[in-house]
Amino acid sequence: MHQPEYSICITNYNTVRTLVDSMGSLLRQLNDTFEVIVSDNMSTDGSQNILKKYERNRQIRLISRKSSRGIGRQIALQNARGRYIISGLDMDDTFRPVLKELIRFYHERAEGNVLSGAGEATLLAPRDTLLRLGGWNNLQFRENWELCRRAAMQDLYRWTIFPVVRTRNEHHERQHRLNSLVYRYIRYRENIRVGHKIFDQHERVGISQKIVYYTAKLSSFFSERYTTSFRFSSIDKKYFIDSREYWPKILDHSQGEYLYRMLLKG
Repeated sequence: MHQPEYSICITNYNTVRTLVDSMGSLLRQLNDTFEVIVSDNMSTDGSQNILKKYERNRQIRLISRKSSRGIGRQIALQNARGRYIISGLDMDDTFRPVLKELIRFYHERAEGNVLSGAGEATLLAPRDTLLRLGGWNNLQFRENWELCRRAAMQDLYRWTIFPVVRTRNEHHERQHRLNSLVYRYIRYRENIRVGHKIFDQHERVGISQKIVYYTAKLSSFFSERYTTSFRFSSIDKKYFIDSREYWPKILDHSQGEYLYRMLLKG
């Protein structure tokens, strides 16, 4: 069996509206040095059937199992065969044809580290390093942040700004009142579980936010905690590597500089 160099590890859950465009924008960039593993959280919207077609065409390997997003990423990692893992290119978004440029940048400037893309979920690292760190934990949000913190504790974390995502799914379904409350509750709970701050220092917090926060805080006592005394910011400048010289020509100078300023400021 051919041994891939890079394993693209994807999580999927109910992305039928974006799946074909997203997968197409990714597969067009790949050659036989890549494999694609999709961990599907037992989707119910028809996206799992689409993924099975890709599997029959030997374009992906599909693993269907009920899981959180963190466990889904871990399942994909454990089934990967490549020396390097590319994670976070999930089926919500479409992608620019820059993957090979990102890989070139990684090998030249960040080799051996866990490299995160600021503002995007993209993560690139050696498979052995991720396994040695323990991989992803059972989290629905902040699973990448928590993993990167563990990498930083061993001075194996770096971040950069690289324009991988072309279009982003805004998840309008989360704007419905009930869905919005559920989404906020889960986000608050997971932030509490990893010890990440929820509200900015000068943010005005409404009554409904407080109710959701205290509900999440109470429920977090019944879940495993992943807190630590290690102070970590995923955009701490001491971990930053400037990647502008590697950006492909699909961004003109003004677009590139604007993107850089906005993301670095954030």
